[in-house]
Amino acid sequence: MIKYIIGYTGPGYIAQNIKDAIDYYNAKSGIVVFAADSGLRASFSNYGDWIEISAPGVSVYSTMLGTSYGYASGTSMACPHIAGVLALGKAVAPSMPNSDLLGCMYSSAEDVDGSNGAYAGKLGAGLVDAPAFLACVGDSSDPVTTTTKPPVGDVEPVKDLKVKMHRKVGRFGVAAWRYLTPEATFVVEFQTNVDATWVRVDESRLYHDETDGMFYQTLHLPDCGIKGIARVTAVVGGVASEPMYSNIFKMKC
Repeated sequence: MIKYIIGYTGPGYIAQNIKDAIDYYNAKSGIVVFAADSGLRASFSNYGDWIEISAPGVSVYSTMLGTSYGYASGTSMACPHIAGVLALGKAVAPSMPNSDLLGCMYSSAEDVDGSNGAYAGKLGAGLVDAPAFLACVGDSSDPVTTTTKPPVGDVEPVKDLKVKMHRKVGRFGVAAWRYLTPEATFVVEFQTNVDATWVRVDESRLYHDETDGMFYQTLHLPDCGIKGIARVTAVVGGVASEPMYSNIFKMKC
């Protein structure tokens, strides 16, 4: 959490590196994150009407120095929750303005005022709620129908295409596939049993994991109970492969 300090510019008042951090926060229109403990104010976390959102910050299981994992507490554990949730939103709706993403996060947050006594009204919009946030983002984003693809030629198709649904974080799935040609790009589309239109999603975010060698693309389904299928086409040098089709997947809410 970075808090703006009034009067911090006085000589000798605060270290220059702290001043630089505050100036950077203000220049980037940062937000102030509060650490929560199961929805309650963490004993070490500040509070006030300048807080914007809260996230889990007590006994969070995370990476530690070296190659180990362990539990840690602090606003430094709460802030990555917010960054991660916003990154999910950006993956679902890459063209959505940051102000709209933040609006969805604030409006979908879980109200924690009732369980925080005298701190009510001083804990921001509430506790971040990833599924509700993604539902808001998805409802606010416009799908892109597929566009013309390059001509099919002698290009190797993608391999091992699969789709997994992640119902715990909203109407959200991940397509994964393998491809060895480094200069390739991909056309990623899906259709559902309620709409035969192929919706193109590769114009959003695409991820490559150098550890497992897989490519990943998020898919957003319009509603619960919907069945769908994805297809991925590799494009190399302006020439497309035959599309590879995934397993049939279903959004279970």
